[in-house]
Order: sequence, then structure tokens, then C-alpha cells
Amino acid sequence: MNKLLKKMLPLVLALTMGTATFALTGCFDNGDNSSNSTSGSEQTVKNVTSVALDKEEATLEVGSELTLQATITPEDASNKKVTWESDDPTVATVDANGKVTAVAEGVAIITVTTEDGEKEAYCGITVIEAKGEVLFTLTDGESSIVVYEGGTFDFTGKALWGTVAIDVEPFSAEWEVVDNAINVKPVNFIAMGFEMPLGQRFAINANKEAVLTLYTNNGTSDFILGNFTFSAEQAASIGVNTDVTVLLATATNEAGDTIELYSDGVAKVNAVSMATIVGEIAYETTWAINDNVLTLAMQKANTLFGEFDMHAFVTITGAGLTITVKADNTNGGNPADGLSLAMVAIPRTEAIDKLGLDIPFIKVTGITLSETSKEMKSGENFDLFTLATVAPADATDPTVTVEVKEPTDVVRVSGTSIYAIKEGTAVVLVKAGEQSAEFTVTVTYPENTYTDAVAFNADKLFNGSTLGGLIEISFAFYSDGMALYTQKMNGNVFGSSMGYYTLVKDGDTVTAINVALFEKTAEGADQTYNFSVVDNEGTLTITDTSTADSNLGSLVEEVFEVVPFSAEKKFYYELDLTALGYGKVTVKVTFNADGTYTYVNEKFGQVFTETGKYAYVDGKITIVPDATPSEFAGKDIAVTETEGKLAFTVGDIALSEVDEFPAA
Repeated sequence: MNKLLKKMLPLVLALTMGTATFALTGCFDNGDNSSNSTSGSEQTVKNVTSVALDKEEATLEVGSELTLQATITPEDASNKKVTWESDDPTVATVDANGKVTAVAEGVAIITVTTEDGEKEAYCGITVIEAKGEVLFTLTDGESSIVVYEGGTFDFTGKALWGTVAIDVEPFSAEWEVVDNAINVKPVNFIAMGFEMPLGQRFAINANKEAVLTLYTNNGTSDFILGNFTFSAEQAASIGVNTDVTVLLATATNEAGDTIELYSDGVAKVNAVSMATIVGEIAYETTWAINDNVLTLAMQKANTLFGEFDMHAFVTITGAGLTITVKADNTNGGNPADGLSLAMVAIPRTEAIDKLGLDIPFIKVTGITLSETSKEMKSGENFDLFTLATVAPADATDPTVTVEVKEPTDVVRVSGTSIYAIKEGTAVVLVKAGEQSAEFTVTVTYPENTYTDAVAFNADKLFNGSTLGGLIEISFAFYSDGMALYTQKMNGNVFGSSMGYYTLVKDGDTVTAINVALFEKTAEGADQTYNFSVVDNEGTLTITDTSTADSNLGSLVEEVFEVVPFSAEKKFYYELDLTALGYGKVTVKVTFNADGTYTYVNEKFGQVFTETGKYAYVDGKITIVPDATPSEFAGKDIAVTETEGKLAFTVGDIALSEVDEFPAA
């Protein structure tokens, strides 16, 4: 049988049998139709629906390789052939098997394409300079750094805040030696989902070792990633000479007393606070550390009353070291009962990093307030730090902070001070470490400045800016005759003050607004504003008519039209801070179909609730709270959609749509 007839035979047979199964054309080059036909049944061709790669992005060093794996759907697709391509072969090449080779620094996109259906998947390849040979690996607890010859290191491990360990995503950093010290170039890393800046301290310690401390700071406390110790030989191999005499640590006090500790074991003492009584005391002695105990050798020194033995008594506290210098004037008694000449301190970080001492982290166990409530007039302020006592007294981090528990619009917090804003009662938390105490503030308004005040029939909000747009300002005029002045920077409220206002009218037309705020200026002067008013087709514009340098310019009335979602929408955010001892922070937002919203922020055992109205237009949300200052206000907030679910971000909070909020 010739080849042509053999290829046509299945079709001929099908036609003579009264069927036309054209899916079986019978084109068999190998002369065997068994592979594509099964007992007269039809063969099903399964087309490729998608292709995916095992990596969407990867970082490679110059000269290194990575083989990408392509997964085709469905698994039993008839044709699984693919082709590979690099959009920039000068950066990275790829062969027919998906093996990527890094060529030079840069970014390349690797594309895999199926022959059937031309489905595609991509992987972004970032090529970096080769790190070079590993010089050594240094460890501290659960953390380690791998130091490379080319001036980089890789970090893996955790950050410690006292005894609390926090997960840190592995990262790389560059280093160099400058003036006989290791200097790490600025870099950020990820911990607990937050981007944090890397800080460093470097010292040559008493054992002639180089110590590199990596840390970050959350605004109040250091989180230590590790104290990495280079031996003298390791330090020398990267160009650091530890066989030098350096000033390791200085113990000081406000009176000017100092003790300087040098790497060669010399201590220089200079006590001046008692100079009018015993004269200035200055002498040299030696110091040493044994079994985590710092000692200074006794030394004789001259005073106005003759020569005395000088003793130094060292105490370790959570905050560091305290050294007390005493002159032994006891005539054979206990030197500890001698005349105190100076009491100086070495901070905890310096004692650890530079002296190599193990200083325990002492947690705050309690905080008490000498008063628990206060009545204030709107515009007044008070520093709660003056009422707080932290226990124990030698806690490592006794920093006191203040935050409003509820409601959030009665008082404003700046540092540890509270500023009375709106009439009402607020509960404030005074915190230290994981401990807190409640303080209740009752705010009332001063006597009405405008006894015959005229107010708007409905609340009105005016917005503007000053200092070239750097500062956002707003005035809210309420129908009860109250006014609220708010200042924002980068969307965050940093100043607000209540007061009274009155309208000046010509018939039914408002021509001016006079405002008197309760809060005084920094110089103690009254804060008053006088605004002219212009009506532009129903929208008012007010203009500060003062000639002062602090003129606020013009503010425009915010006219807001509610545009709700077609149905109720719920959005959720969660941040787990259990590792820090704070539990979870959750944010729940419900957008109702009537154009109102409810915002609930639960953090540190406290609940903050806010309400207002919103508009959803052209894929953007504008949120207008019922009261200011607000945690949740924002304009033209972009909304994204993924697989039918919406998401948006306000400030640092990324909210995702959910069907129901998780159970508490």
C-alpha cells in the first residue's frame, strides 16, 4: 500500500461506514495508528489553559544560575511544549530548559510561552554583583552575619527587645572600614511586617576585639539584632587594628564629674562637684572586668584636707552602670561609708557594646499616678508625666507615654501633655512598657466670648492650607456656636483647638465670621480670627483678614454629596503584635448602603469608634468623619479589586474586603 493511500485509509473507511469522524484524520507518519486511535473511539485533544512559574521574582549574583520550573494546566494537556526568552540577555540568559544564568548587574524579565495557545508566565530576575568569598560567620544568640570579602554581609536571625524575640526577614547590607572602624551603609529591613532602618554601633572592647552592634529603634526603645564580636585576627583581616588604645566609655553626670575608661585598662577620674568643699579631685587608676563585675582599683588622691584612699563602688541597674567615687575618711571603718565625691553613670548600650558587660533587661512592672482625674477648661494643657511613678525605679526603659483611650475628640495628646479641646469626659492611658494607668479628664468650655452669638443653621467645614501647602488647615463651625480649628501635616493631626464663633450678617447674607479660640498662643496671647465671607454659587469661601504673619489665607467650604455602595461592604485589617506582648491590632470598617460608615479600631485592649459619611465615585472613596480630629478621614482613596474583592489603604492601614469580620 503506498503512503498516500495508507494515510487516507481511515477516512475512506469512516465514509464507507456512514460516519464522518473528522477528528480522526488518520495522518500517521510512523505507519502505526494505535497511538492516536483507540478501538474506533475518538481521541480528545486537551488544550493548555495556563502556565505558571515556580518563582515570580528572584535575585542572583553575577555568574550564578537558577532553573525555573514551568507548570502547565491542565496536567494532561496534549501539547506541553514551551519556549523560553529573556528580554535582556546582557543581564540574564535562559536556555531551552529554563536555566537562567546571571550575566551582569541589572534586571531582566524571563518569559515562558506555551506552544499551544501561547500562554505566558513571567519571572523578574535581579542580578547583583557577586558577594565574593566568605571571610567568616559571626553569631550572637539566634542571629548571625556572614561576612563576604567584597564588602557585604548577610543577616539572618531575630531582634531582641529585652527578652522578647521578634522575627526579622533575612537581608543583606554593605560595609566598609573608615578611620579604623566598621561602617555599615544605610539600609532598611523588614520586621513584623514593618520596614525598619538599620542602625549600628562600633567599638573596640577591653579584650582588643571589634564589636559591631546592629539595632533598630521603634521611637522609644532599641531592638538589638546582635552584638557581633570580631577577634583581633578577624578584625585585622578586614583592615581594623584592635591593638590600639581607645576611649571605651565615659561615665558622667550633670555636675561635670567624669570617669573615662580606656582600652589599655587605665581609668581617669575627675570629680568636680565637691570642689568647693574638698577641692577638685583628679587621679588615674586601673580597671578590669571579671565575672561580669567592673572594678576600679583603689588609688590615693589629694584633697584640701590631705591625701585619702579613693574607692569606686559599681552598681548594675537596668539602665546601665552607676559608679560612686568615695574618699575613705572613716579612720579604719568601712570605705563604703566614706565621703561621696561623685556619682556617674554609663548607659546600658555603652556598657554592653563597649565594655562587654551583660546588663539584664529589667521590665516595667507597674505605673501609678499621684492623681487619677482632673477638671480642665478647653484650651488648657497639663503634663501627666509629673504624676507618674514607674516601678521598679531601675527599669531598663521607664519611658512614659500618653494616649487617649476614649473618646478621641475631647483631648489631644502631645508628648506626655494633654490639651483640653472639646466639652466632655475622656479617659487617657498613661503607659510605661506593658503597664498602664487610667486618668480621667473632664473638659468644660470657658465663658462664652460672644454672648449674643449668631451661628450657622447646620454644621459647616472649611478647608485650606498654609506654608506653601505644607500645613493643611480646617475650621469646623457647628450649629451650636462652637468652632474647631485643626492643623494637619501629611494627613496627620498635630494641632487642634476649640472656641466660639459668631456670624456677621447683612440681612440674610453672611459677610464675616469672628472666632475666639480657647487655647492661647505660645506667648500666652489670645487666638482670634476674623474671616470675610464670599458666596460662590452656594459654596462659601472665607478669607483671613488679619495682617499678621500667621495669616491663614482662604479656606473653601466642603460641600459633600453622599454616594454609597449598592450594598453594605465590610473591610478588615489585622496586625499581630503578640510577640511584643501587645496582642492584636484590628481595624473593622463597615460602609453602609445609606452612605454612612463605622470605623472600629481595637488595639492594646482598647476600642476606638468613629462614624461619618462617604462617597464612592470612579473607583475612589472619600471619607468625611462626623467629628475631627479623625483617624480615618481621607479624600480620593484609590480602591483596587482582586478576584472580586475590594481593597484600599488609609495611612499605614491596608484594608481588605471580607464577607464577615473574624470572630473575636
